[in-house]
Amino acid sequence: MTKRREPHSGWVDTATVKLHYWEWPGEEPALFCLHGLTANGRCWDALAERLGQRLLAVDLRGRGLSDKPPPGQYGLQRHAQDMVDLLHALRLDSVIAIGWSMGAWIAALLAADHPALVSQMVLIDGGYFEEQATEAQVRTQLAAALQRLTLVFPSRQSYVDYWKQMPYVQPWTEHFERYLAADLEERPDGSVVSRVSAGGVEEDFLSLFRMRETWSQTVRQVRVPALVLWAPLGLADPRLPLFPHHALKQLTDLLPQGRLVPIEGTNHYTIVFSPHSLGQVMAALKDFLKFLRE
Repeated sequence: MTKRREPHSGWVDTATVKLHYWEWPGEEPALFCLHGLTANGRCWDALAERLGQRLLAVDLRGRGLSDKPPPGQYGLQRHAQDMVDLLHALRLDSVIAIGWSMGAWIAALLAADHPALVSQMVLIDGGYFEEQATEAQVRTQLAAALQRLTLVFPSRQSYVDYWKQMPYVQPWTEHFERYLAADLEERPDGSVVSRVSAGGVEEDFLSLFRMRETWSQTVRQVRVPALVLWAPLGLADPRLPLFPHHALKQLTDLLPQGRLVPIEGTNHYTIVFSPHSLGQVMAALKDFLKFLRE
């Protein structure tokens, strides 16, 4: 059984926001991990516990323990600049950037605009919108996430029970439960709400969508080796993956040194949380990052 590695909690004050990050100590080079749209840095627990590598996982602005600026201060470019500021503050000259979902866009933008900071890149089930997607379609996808972020739950356990009803997060794991705990803010009456800024999520999601027409040009600027991991199963309907295979194939083809690997039997959540997927993810990472060991 893998021994649990506890992360350290750290903070960095940038010119515009105070950012929180989690750090699992280990060997260099460091893995710099970026979470998804409504997530937080504890989504990387399962991966961190399997590795002997140093791993840093930031809470993006508007999420986790990082500052929650008002709407008007979000968007892909702001997140990428936050990561530059964080890396400079931590005196990290070059990292391996790993992004899941929205984090994949941020990792790719970081690699494109700041190539000296990223030596290799891993994009997990994200990083590409099809150009023909409409804003109405995107807003429909966003609606469910925004609704959840406005809910008030009477207790921490009721929030856990809410998620346990979701078939797409099964099998249930302690890693996922720790991730949920990091998302919760307790109110004076004992009720809990998500720490995620709903306004920030909406602004970020629309920022991704509105960059789609120029995104191909951005991705072509990435010169570092890139691994793209794809989850073939959907959430509500397993036949409809969140990102179609052809979309991530297009993304991979745009990357000068890209490689696409499907993680069989996984959806957008289980690709990072499920013990079943972790073996496949580790095999793909070790093949890509030759130095990596468990």
